[in-house]
Formats: sequence, C-alpha cells, structure tokens
Amino acid sequence: MRRLYVCKPTFLRFFALIMCAIISLQSTASSEGEKQIRAMFVYNFANFVQWPNRAFKHKNSPLQVCLLGEVPFVPYLMPMSGALIGKRELRVSQETSEKDFSGQCHMLFIGPQEKGFKPSKKYLYILSISEQPDFIERGGIVHIIDQVERISFDIELDRAKRQGLFISSDLLSLARNIKRLNRDE
Repeated sequence: MRRLYVCKPTFLRFFALIMCAIISLQSTASSEGEKQIRAMFVYNFANFVQWPNRAFKHKNSPLQVCLLGEVPFVPYLMPMSGALIGKRELRVSQETSEKDFSGQCHMLFIGPQEKGFKPSKKYLYILSISEQPDFIERGGIVHIIDQVERISFDIELDRAKRQGLFISSDLLSLARNIKRLNRDE
C-alpha cells in the first residue's frame, strides 16, 4: 500500500499552488484535467477539516471518504486511498446507496445523478460535498462550483460547526462564499 506523507507547512504551499492553478484554469481545459482538479479539491478538504476524536471508532481508525453514485473523478481520487491525513490513513470508497455508507463516512461526495439525496442532521461528523445546484440550501456543507474561468467552492460554516467539524481558516480564505444559512437547524 502506497503512503503519502504530508508535512503541513509544505502542504499548505502545495495547496496554494494548486489553488493558483485552479484560478488560472481556462474554460477550454480538458475534461480529464478538470476531473483531476476536482479530485484534488476533495483530497485537500480532508487536510483542512478537523474531526473530533469521537467521530472515529478507534484511535487508529481511517478517515473515510465515501463517493455516492457516479462520480466522474473516481479514477483520480482512488489512488489517494492510503495517503496519510495527519496521523490517519485516508480510505476512499464508492457506494451505490445511502445504506452502504451509513455511519462509516467522514467525507461524503454526492454525485450529480443523486438529485434526490438530501443531507440531514443524522450525518453528524460528515463533511457533505457536491456539485449539485442548491446543495447548500438542501442541507449540504460544501458546494463545488464551475465558474467561467475557474472552479471554486462555497461553505456553509454554521452547518459544519453543528456537524461537529472545524474548518481551517486557510480553507475558509479560499472559499468563494462562506454562507451562514438556517442557523436554527
């Protein structure tokens, strides 16, 4: 099993370089290049979000990334399985239904065909991510967005906090918008 070791300061510089590349991404970029960038987004979110210890069954439990439905960038994210995020091994799995991941995910990317899926309060300690329109308004935390010249993301910060997640200010500074919807959820 291949392991990637990431030093935080070096990784921060690497993430900044990736973000600069994304910002300068032209609309004529190849579809494969865009898939690689989306995979890097999901991978990097894992490095800038903290989960409480109680989110893991054991001290050495992995950080589980679940991909629900058809996710176009799977071939680029799967090789990152086995990388170390802090002291936890990253594990990536693709699931076909909600019952397949129940209670086992820390990050959940919801594919574009899963339009009926609505994140709920029961997903404590789960960072939900999607590219679906109105994802944040339907209960999600991170919405990845295609803009004219770049790919960006919005974050619903209050919901992330209620889910027990701490999002780094470094990641928040890169977000297009930090939303604070439904504070009474």
